[in-house]
Amino acid sequence: MKHFIVYLLSFLLAANKIAQGQTILTNGNNDPVEGFGLVKDPNSNTVYFGKTDSISSTAIYKGMLSDGKINSISRYPMLSTISQETIPFFSTDGKYIFMFSNFGNPDPRNLDLWFGKYDKKGMNHNLKKALAVNTDSVEYYGSMSAGDDLYFSSWRNTGYGKGDIFSTRFRKGKFYPVKHLDSNINTQFINSSPAISPNGDWVIFFNEKDNVADLYISFLSMAKWSKPIKLSNLVNTANFEFAPVIGDNGKSLYFSRREKSTSSDKLVYHMYKIAIAELELDKLKRTAVY
Repeated sequence: MKHFIVYLLSFLLAANKIAQGQTILTNGNNDPVEGFGLVKDPNSNTVYFGKTDSISSTAIYKGMLSDGKINSISRYPMLSTISQETIPFFSTDGKYIFMFSNFGNPDPRNLDLWFGKYDKKGMNHNLKKALAVNTDSVEYYGSMSAGDDLYFSSWRNTGYGKGDIFSTRFRKGKFYPVKHLDSNINTQFINSSPAISPNGDWVIFFNEKDNVADLYISFLSMAKWSKPIKLSNLVNTANFEFAPVIGDNGKSLYFSRREKSTSSDKLVYHMYKIAIAELELDKLKRTAVY
C-alpha cells in the first residue's frame, strides 16, 4: 500500500507539472486566441502577434495584455494593408522596432527586414529596409539580445538547407556584417524563428522536417553553438510547435502550436506560455555536445 501511495503521488506530481507547463493564451471570454508569435511592447501592455489572413499571407495583429488575457484585438498593418507582414520584435531598450514584409517588392514571396524608431507611445516611425541584411531571398522571424545581437532566419542560397539562422549586430541604427551560424545549428532541414536569450548564451528555435516541427535549444560556449537539444513534452507534442519568443525579461517562453480548433476539426494556430525555469536549462546544458 505504501508503495502504491508513493507511486500515485509521483504520478500526480508529474501530471501537474505537465499541466503547468503549457498555458494557452485566451481572451476575456476565456476563448483561445488564434495567432502565433506573441511579442510584448517593452514599454507597455501592448502585444503584437501574427495571424494567417489567407493561405499564403500573414498579417500583424495588436492587442492589450491584462491579467494574462489578450483583449482589444485588431489588425495592425505597419506598412500596408495589402502586403505580407510578420510579427515584429524590439531592441532591448525598446527604442527600435523590427519586422519583416514584402512591401514594395516585385517578388511577393520575398520578405525583407524593416526597422525604425519606436516611441513610448507605441508608435513606429520611418520604417525602412535593412539593406545590409536583406538579400533577394527570404528574411523572416527575428529576436535581439541585450548585447545588441540580432538573430534572424533566411532562405538564402548560401545556407545549409532551405532555412538557416543568421546573426548581425545592431547599434545606433547601424547593422554590422551578417554571420552564418555554424552547422551544429543549421542543417539540411528548415531551422527558423531564433529566440535569443537576453544574455545571448542560448537560443530556442524550431526545426521542421517533413512538415513536422518541434522546438530545440542550442547553447553558446567559447564562440561555438552546441548541437540542438529537443525541448521536453512540457513544450513539444505530436503537433506543429513553432514561433518561440522570449518574454517577461527572460522569464517566459511564448510559443505557438498548430492544432485542431476547440470548436471544429479545422487546424488553427494557438499561443502558449511556459516559465523558462520549468525547462530546466541547466540540466539540458550539461548534456550539450559541441
